Amino acid sequence: MRKIEQLMNQAIQSQKRWALQNTIVSPIDDTNVAVYLHGHEIAIVNTYNGFTMTNVDTIRRYPT
Repeated sequence: MRKIEQLMNQAIQSQKRWALQNTIVSPIDDTNVAVYLHGHEIAIVNTYNGFTMTNVDTIRRYPT
């Protein structure tokens, strides 16, 4: 796993705002955080149960 992924996962688990290069983690509320790549929301992660909701619209517009 790349270092940036490790740091992103730590920020998600700790529900802290974090940014590095093109990736941002931003808390939404007590249990949910949004993950952005190049300024586009790619997912919302529920830190309580681990459920990840992918933003399908972003994935469709920017398939990588």
